[in-house]
Amino acid sequence: MFNETGYLGVLIIGMTNHITGNIFITLLTIFALLFMFFLALKLPMELVATILVPILILFMAEAGGDWKAITSIIMLYLALMFGRWFFK
Repeated sequence: MFNETGYLGVLIIGMTNHITGNIFITLLTIFALLFMFFLALKLPMELVATILVPILILFMAEAGGDWKAITSIIMLYLALMFGRWFFK
């Protein structure tokens, strides 16, 4: 699904083979690091969730159904936030 010849591909494959052993855990680690990075910049949660949704969709395409629960929780959170903004 991703290019394994570039630096990121080698990093993901190496992390999967030598550290985690599972592509889902590797992608979850990358997602958690991105999430913590955005929170360290003190960005609002709505912006962080909006930025991370396309990444989650890509991870769902790669790892399959393992990401459905995480993506649905974030999508529900975004729906509640946008609903609160538009229906004040």
